[in-house]
Amino acid sequence: MLSLDATPTQTTSEVLACLTALLEDNEALAQKVVGSEDWFNKLIQIKDSNSTNVLAACGVLHNLFVSLKWYDHNTPIEGASDATLIPKLVQFMDRTEIETSTNGHSKHSSPDQVLQLALEITASIATSLQEALEHGSHYEKEFQGFDDAELMNEDAEEMEINREDDGEAKARQDEMDAEAHAAEDGEMNEDEMDADMELVTGHGSDVEETASEDSTLERLVRIAAGYALLLAIEKNNNTSHAISTLNNIAWTVSTIDFSTGHLDNLYNFWVSLTQRIWKEVISPILAADTADIELASIVTSLAWAVSRSVKGVINIKPGEQRKFMALYEASKNLSSAENGAAKVLDSGDDAFQGLGVKCIGVLGSLALDPAPIDLNKEIGEFLLTVLASLPDTPPADTVEALNQLFDIYADKEYSFDEPVFWGYNFLKHLEEIQPKAKRMSKEIDKRLFPELRGRADEAVLNLDRFLIYKRKEKKALKGRN
Repeated sequence: MLSLDATPTQTTSEVLACLTALLEDNEALAQKVVGSEDWFNKLIQIKDSNSTNVLAACGVLHNLFVSLKWYDHNTPIEGASDATLIPKLVQFMDRTEIETSTNGHSKHSSPDQVLQLALEITASIATSLQEALEHGSHYEKEFQGFDDAELMNEDAEEMEINREDDGEAKARQDEMDAEAHAAEDGEMNEDEMDADMELVTGHGSDVEETASEDSTLERLVRIAAGYALLLAIEKNNNTSHAISTLNNIAWTVSTIDFSTGHLDNLYNFWVSLTQRIWKEVISPILAADTADIELASIVTSLAWAVSRSVKGVINIKPGEQRKFMALYEASKNLSSAENGAAKVLDSGDDAFQGLGVKCIGVLGSLALDPAPIDLNKEIGEFLLTVLASLPDTPPADTVEALNQLFDIYADKEYSFDEPVFWGYNFLKHLEEIQPKAKRMSKEIDKRLFPELRGRADEAVLNLDRFLIYKRKEKKALKGRN
């Protein structure tokens, strides 16, 4: 039987390592551990001690909290959440401390191994918090603009027609019929138009979370992210792990709705930190034009998360957007062996984790309001070019490019809506792309690739909604002139 006390055949560190693995996604075992007062109390004592097993105990407790879904305000035991682990973990990110002392880690562990484990646990804490926040939100919203079922029926009819001919004229007619259907009950008012776009872009569905000074979110942002940034700047064996930790924290922050104002202090701190992350981590790697595709993929993911979390506020160096455009083009020419985990397969399970999708995500986030008009125009035209290349553009890239365009031009109040979207006739380009996007979606085998097909169908349906919304906007603009 496992014991947290050393035995002739088992060390405490070995038991903790075994328990960490066993507790991953294992609610039944987690319940048994907390059901045994001696076990749980012993884990807390080790975590709070000066023993050589503090870091290992943090790993056990983190997996236990995740398995039981114990978060800051959802734990039956006061203080039993990941927030209590972060102060301990950052001690192991202090390179000076761990290199001059054996306190808190096994004598058999090197400083690099200690750093890596501390970063990995912190990254996992950020990911589990993001999942908890997302699961706690309500994403279902009723679409009020026009009948979704009608559009779905029209899509089904079009699929049959497209098998008989090229479908170009029919696709355009179906879309116009959908608009006519929306108008049967009268013109949309502005509230209805905004409701349409809220459904398309997902605005209004972000998570609201109150962050107290001792919450996991607060400590991740104000404490852990700073240490991870310092490690990411260094040239060492744990640079990629530090960047991955920053990436996970940034993605978690990107799920928070800061518009309510109750997290202004935390948001302002994060905005300042994200500019440092961009300047001190992302920009140098972009300037180096690294040939390391794995590093490029990690940094691109970080750039996407950071820019998305502050929505267009990042100040980039002149021409940095073109680095991501060039990287996107390069990603299309990489073989599976060269690209490894970053390879975007046309219909693979990891298609949305590909380097090309990440590049599109970064660019779209950089173009969000209040981005400069010139930057917005350049990125908008690039995204349209990606879509115009259909059917050669991979489905996942297509879906992401459409979603980014929906977000960028969702609000007529944005400063670039009239000079860019209308000034350069983006509506016409999207109308020409629409039938290509529909054919792309229908060519995905939903039995083999259900997630990809589902997201492609959703993007095409949202393109229908988006075009109708923008035509209504155009009529309203004409009415004011």
